[in-house]
Amino acid sequence: MDLIVVWVFVFFVGVKSFAGPIGLIFQPINYIPTLLMLVLLIKSWLLGAFTKPAYLLSVLLIIVYYLIGLLNSSFIQATFGLYIFIPFLYCATYNNYIFKFLTSGKNSFFMFFFITCGIGVLYVSYFGAPWLGGAVNVGGVDKVLSRNWTVNGVLRNPGFMGASFDAATLLMICTFFLTYNYRKSKKYIPLVITLITALYLIYLTTTKTTVVTLAVVTLFMFIPRLVATAAVKFLFLVIIIFSYIYMVPEQKYNAYDPSNTLLMRMYYTWPKAAELLNDNISTIFGKGIGAAGTAAAYFSPKLYNPGDNVFVYLYIIGGVVSVILILILFFKFCFSSFHDSQFKKIYYLFSLCILTGGVTYNVFESVFYSLGFGLIVGGIFNKDICKLSLRNRTEDYSYK
Repeated sequence: MDLIVVWVFVFFVGVKSFAGPIGLIFQPINYIPTLLMLVLLIKSWLLGAFTKPAYLLSVLLIIVYYLIGLLNSSFIQATFGLYIFIPFLYCATYNNYIFKFLTSGKNSFFMFFFITCGIGVLYVSYFGAPWLGGAVNVGGVDKVLSRNWTVNGVLRNPGFMGASFDAATLLMICTFFLTYNYRKSKKYIPLVITLITALYLIYLTTTKTTVVTLAVVTLFMFIPRLVATAAVKFLFLVIIIFSYIYMVPEQKYNAYDPSNTLLMRMYYTWPKAAELLNDNISTIFGKGIGAAGTAAAYFSPKLYNPGDNVFVYLYIIGGVVSVILILILFFKFCFSSFHDSQFKKIYYLFSLCILTGGVTYNVFESVFYSLGFGLIVGGIFNKDICKLSLRNRTEDYSYK
């Protein structure tokens, strides 16, 4: 089972890493790994729902918010919204197998996608690509193969992928694991070369958040584990407070630099998202799955809001209930005792990679952020990895 789970995960990453060229050849291939994930999810849920209370609660929560989505939109919109969550749910469910694969210390997986992603970014930068701006019709909806965006006349380079932030995210994640392994084995020359190369390639994608994140995470690798994990927990708290403060509809400013995408999110996108919950019931329970992001853009364009923040996106879907779930996650994140002290540090550093992206992306609709966030959420609730302990004591056991 662990081999099947991991190979489906690798297949998904591989297909999404070449989504642009694949879309030109045969677009339906892009959906095959997600459907395989769904099959394995159903298998796990059917077995776990009868033996594990957490599985049953998770399944019921998904069903309830899918039904709320049906009531507030349409069958196809809610179903498409549920489809978007599949990679996140897959990694949350099978986090033990996938974490074991990613933290095995082998660099071949990360090196392959680091090189191929880098080649894609360089190729598009110098030669352009036929998949940029291309679209195919899937189920009556025009699906863009690869976004052809520019910032001040500069292309937001997607490489072989569907969007520039996907290329930047994959480069960041691969670089994180490569440099972490180099740091652990004290191979500093490959570490520096990999980091400099990655920063240049990410710079070509024009994704500023990822550049800053990678630089900070690399710095955290060289500070004591206790300090690094404490800093990540504090940053998580800051991100939560920052996101909810600027989501309040009253936080509006008419005068701000519209070219600054962070200010645009803070003073327009996030408050507008909160305004979608326009009655007491939706404020408490949200609008349901499919109410925000791509699903709304395709099927309810007049109500479309991208969220552009993981907490804002979840607030549209789940209202106050989503805030409670985030607080539970934060509590577990801060007060869990890990069985393996080495895994503890890599978990929190990896969390920093993903959570900082959650400030400006809704995460679930960004291919590789979605996988990472699923691992973070699933991992912190996995008893084989950690347990709740208010003393936050780290046991010296091997990670299973």
